Amino acid sequence: MLIVIPTSASDRHLIPSFLASIERCGNIKNHDVVVLTTPSAAIEAGELAGEMAKYCSSSKVVKMDIDPQGGWPTAPNLQFNFAVNWVAENKIQSHWYWMELDCTVLKPGWADSLDQEYVHSRKVFMGTVVPTIKIRNPNTPQAEPYQEGNHMVGTGIYPPIMPPWCIFWRYPLGGTPFDVEMQYETAKSLHDTKLIQHQFRTVNYHMDGDYIVGEDQAPLLGVSFTGRVSEDAVVHHGCKDGSLSKLLCSMEEKEESKKDDDTTEIIQPKKSGRKPSPKTQDIILEPDL
Repeated sequence: MLIVIPTSASDRHLIPSFLASIERCGNIKNHDVVVLTTPSAAIEAGELAGEMAKYCSSSKVVKMDIDPQGGWPTAPNLQFNFAVNWVAENKIQSHWYWMELDCTVLKPGWADSLDQEYVHSRKVFMGTVVPTIKIRNPNTPQAEPYQEGNHMVGTGIYPPIMPPWCIFWRYPLGGTPFDVEMQYETAKSLHDTKLIQHQFRTVNYHMDGDYIVGEDQAPLLGVSFTGRVSEDAVVHHGCKDGSLSKLLCSMEEKEESKKDDDTTEIIQPKKSGRKPSPKTQDIILEPDL
């Protein structure tokens, strides 16, 4: 599987936490990595590709000619559009995972797990499916959320060549995120996986009893992604402050420290003084008669 990591000026601050989660979960030697970067983030992208090379089969940087303009969602749409064309033009034979920098790796073997489930699903697309929430009467007192179908979150797995019936990725300037724009197309051949969890725009991950919980930094009209990290997921998407990766690394360090403490041999000091002599049988002397 090819792992494509989009990088830009708006999310390059997440590289350290992203890398920490990769390092914590070990190698992905069966997979290749492409760091797809805008010119403004080229230096950080080069450093990211260099670090990823320690864990994967191969790693390289692919740089766009110019920084996409227009902010969200237009700029991410243009970057995804570039990736689809690049994969096809370079005759990449494998499926590819669009792995955004707000992803956090949760478990060792994550890439193999995603790869194997995609192959076994025999579907064109694989990702986590969530409700498509839109706003009726936006920017008015009557604004309210409503659901219009479902969509596969963009950070998912795609085929090397898009099928002819999937065309909306070609039109990135419509003002709608590419994953929502494509929702009725991807649904034609889609595997909804539990291996990727989506908690959009969440921050401040912490322990709540036995569970790891994140908080929605900007709930929208009652729609919130605050909640627990799934025990089924191998990759989590949506942490915007790196706190999930930091928490997981901290928990692992404490666990390792505890193991070290449990295996430390405690040597008791020897007591000073002479050893006691073994107990002897009393001898009773009786007088001769």
